[in-house]
Amino acid sequence: MLFGRCLLELPQHGVTQEGRLPRHLVWPEEERPSHSKGEKHPKQLQHAFNRRSDDIVADTREDTHETNDRNPSNPTSVDDGDDGIQPVVSITQQPNQHQDAQLGLIHATLWKNAYDNLKTDPEKEKYVRKYEELLVNYLTKSSSNTFGEKQMEEIVAGGLEKIDKYKKIIVRSDSTIRVIKQIKEILGIPLKNIPQTTLPWAVISSTVDILLKPVEVGANIYNGVASVVSKMEWYSKYTDHLLRDDKIRINEKDPLKGIRDDIAGNITSLYQSLLYYQIRSVCFYFKKHQPLVLLRGIVDLDNWSGDLQSIEEAEQVLTKTISLYNDEHLKNRLKDLEHQMIDWRMDIETENEFKKFQHRLQAIRRVDPEATVKGIQSLKEESMSELYAWIFKTDQFKAFVNWEDENATRRLWISGQAGTGKTMLLIGAIEELQSRTLLESQRLRTELPIIIYFFCQYTHVDLNNGVAVLQSLVWMLLRKQPKLMSHLDEQFSHSGDKFIQDPYSFATWRDILINMLKDTGRVFLVIDALDECEKTTRAQLVKFLNDELWNKELSRVKCLITSRPLSEIPESTSETAVRNHSLLRLDDEDLSPSIDKYIEEKMRRLQKDKDVNGQEQKEVVQSIVGRLRDRASNTFIWVSLVCEQFKDEPLVLWGEVMDQIPSGLDEMYDYLLGRLKRQIYRDILAMTMLARRPLTLRKDCVIQCRSFLAIRGETVYLIHQSAQDWLSENHRRLSDVPLQELHGFVFQNSLNGMSEILKENIYGLSHCGVLSDEVTAPADNPLSPVRYACQYWAYHLEESDVLPATDILHFLQDHILHWLEAMALMGLMPETIGVVDMLQSLPGVRENSDLSEFLYDAKRFILTNSPAVGIAPLQLYVSALLFTPEASIVRRTREIPNWILKPPVVEKEWGSLLQTLEHSSAVNDVAFSPDNQLIAGADDDLIKIWDTATGDLERELKPEPRSLFGFRSVAFSSDGRMLVTGSSDGSVLLWDTDSWQETQILLHEARV
Repeated sequence: MLFGRCLLELPQHGVTQEGRLPRHLVWPEEERPSHSKGEKHPKQLQHAFNRRSDDIVADTREDTHETNDRNPSNPTSVDDGDDGIQPVVSITQQPNQHQDAQLGLIHATLWKNAYDNLKTDPEKEKYVRKYEELLVNYLTKSSSNTFGEKQMEEIVAGGLEKIDKYKKIIVRSDSTIRVIKQIKEILGIPLKNIPQTTLPWAVISSTVDILLKPVEVGANIYNGVASVVSKMEWYSKYTDHLLRDDKIRINEKDPLKGIRDDIAGNITSLYQSLLYYQIRSVCFYFKKHQPLVLLRGIVDLDNWSGDLQSIEEAEQVLTKTISLYNDEHLKNRLKDLEHQMIDWRMDIETENEFKKFQHRLQAIRRVDPEATVKGIQSLKEESMSELYAWIFKTDQFKAFVNWEDENATRRLWISGQAGTGKTMLLIGAIEELQSRTLLESQRLRTELPIIIYFFCQYTHVDLNNGVAVLQSLVWMLLRKQPKLMSHLDEQFSHSGDKFIQDPYSFATWRDILINMLKDTGRVFLVIDALDECEKTTRAQLVKFLNDELWNKELSRVKCLITSRPLSEIPESTSETAVRNHSLLRLDDEDLSPSIDKYIEEKMRRLQKDKDVNGQEQKEVVQSIVGRLRDRASNTFIWVSLVCEQFKDEPLVLWGEVMDQIPSGLDEMYDYLLGRLKRQIYRDILAMTMLARRPLTLRKDCVIQCRSFLAIRGETVYLIHQSAQDWLSENHRRLSDVPLQELHGFVFQNSLNGMSEILKENIYGLSHCGVLSDEVTAPADNPLSPVRYACQYWAYHLEESDVLPATDILHFLQDHILHWLEAMALMGLMPETIGVVDMLQSLPGVRENSDLSEFLYDAKRFILTNSPAVGIAPLQLYVSALLFTPEASIVRRTREIPNWILKPPVVEKEWGSLLQTLEHSSAVNDVAFSPDNQLIAGADDDLIKIWDTATGDLERELKPEPRSLFGFRSVAFSSDGRMLVTGSSDGSVLLWDTDSWQETQILLHEARV
């Protein structure tokens, strides 16, 4: 038979007890609880009880144990010497004191109410009165004449004593043994400190004499008493679990409250019938079988069947009420579960949205501007607010931070020559804006402006272009306003993560940033060292700052820019026609007060390091301070370089150092380079100057170059952009060889390093299906030494004046897949097409047919497989090879894995199809730009622009409001500066291909 392994809370003061399966929870059909021998429980009651199965936690399993429910009609046979019942259910109880008290109160109240009702009933009170008289005079040893709790406990204990006393002489029938064993266990309940009234157990105990002598009392009364005893115990336990508040929580206004009160009343009526039957049975027994006991006034001790019928009727009423209660409770539970499911789904959706946001934010992150600022501060001196506090008092800055005046400055441009402290000034300005705007917003109860910023650095590829600037500003704005992520949904939906790594996605990021800025409040947009952006995207940035950012919808955006005064940035040299623009020229300002404070602070730190104490020494220091002030020329960097020389010299020689050091920054660099006599140090400077980003070099190799280099960990930086510029202009001072030859040297070393280190599955991933998102670089990353080489080897080849075609071909034949794997692991897969394109464009490649053919095949291979490889890098060696045409040169560089028993049938050669570009609906027209760099496609909803070299989606064009009947035609102007689209509703739209903004609408009577 099937049983449930159930966990049920019982009021047992924290103990774990083996017990029976509660029959109101689950039981086999053939073993339902019964009234008496041969009499079944009403089926409705069984269903009502089964519906309460939510009170347990069950781990069902099949078992063949016999049942041992507390039911005299279905007992378990035991030996005389076994006072317990073999358990089939483990009942684990972990109550608390509140639950114990609650159960005791419910139990005691209902039994007491039932007993009190009998005492006030005109027809029944005489039996109760005589019953109490019997109990006090004949069933207890107490001298008290009252019937109380103490006397009831004595009666219970006495019943147990009688069972033990008569165990040897009772009639040896199975039914008698089973009943007595059950009664003994029942009577043990109130003696185990369970918080329940002893009233029902005292009544049961008083019937022990009847149950010990079944032959003498007769079958009718014996079976009736035995059945009622079982019901009293069973209903007591059931009441506890039905009415305890921690099982069913309802409020006063809940319909269940009234039904539950009815249940309590019906249970009381049932208890009343049970007690009355037992009391009459005791009175009958003592009158008939104990003649020495005088029961005056007791008559009519028959009609036992009628009393049992009253009990059954009370049970039926209770069953109906319980069914109604459970129906309502089930509805409530379903409602609760529905609400819980809604809450759960909302939680899941919220969690999924959060995870998606986190994934996208991490994917977008190129550099963290906050980390960049910390890096700058670690390489430069500790920030000194006294050096830049003066700017906050200028009229230009005051107008810039004024949000209340609509005509106030919206853009403040700070220009100054190299070394005038622009970067540290801007860091201080950001801190000032943060504190000032916070105070202003609190005082005026206005919104707190958001501050986003970017610090350009020419020597770092992730810091020296317009795409990096805009992408990082978007990332920073998203961190402060997560809701703005919706403006990237469209790009992620049609491009995934590909657009993030696209080096030609300036327009994409520009549009994203503009839309985000339109959807937020006040924003300070800060860019430092705009002059250090590479020229192409710098021009795009300037156009963005001059044109798009002055849209009337962006009136809540203010810009703070710094740069050197370059002729190609007119805004940095003179006032412009741009409205609300203000220029602050540091070269026109007297910076001597700040320079003086800077000198004093630098000398104070040097004196502390040199332990300068004597008066004579202090006089030497003051003399040096005066000479520094005279020669500084508004240049902080010159002062810093001089003080760096003092660190290596004793105080007495500082005067000589000052005599040798020239004035002027260029002359200073010339002097410092002249002091580096060994060629190895000049080679290090050459490599650092040529590198596309900061290099990782051993500290002991570069310590002697610290006049030019700053070291953070093992990463080396040029101390200032002015140093980079001077070294580039004077590279012949570093080496006798031309600059192109230096690039060739870097290229050759890169190729050798990659050939030595790159290999299949360089990270040792567990299988070829590991996704990029699941990859964690090893602590001792084998790609670290060649990361720069993998990314920039072709750049240095392009900058060199040689083309070692044989070396390149051999490298690609041996390591093309290894290189692609490394690029995929580093998240640089989108750059591989650009590398191949660069190689194909080199002079002399076409003359080398083997290399030219290999590069053509490699590009086809990458275009076809880059999406899959970007997701799972090791698929290069499996699916990428399997589905590449048989004659592919790249495929022939490696064998198909031997565990693939039957490779798929593929084409022999590459087909004419280079790439598939998709619209979501029918494509109505396609056009190439005049330079063949872009493809425009038109469908009913939008125009898509692709890069022909990479196949990357550059942009989607949608008119506002959207054309009613969709785009039917598209064409570029002959100079490529305009795109023209025709629509079914007769409208002709003109688009600027630089900004991709709609510039004009022309109307036609018919579709175009």
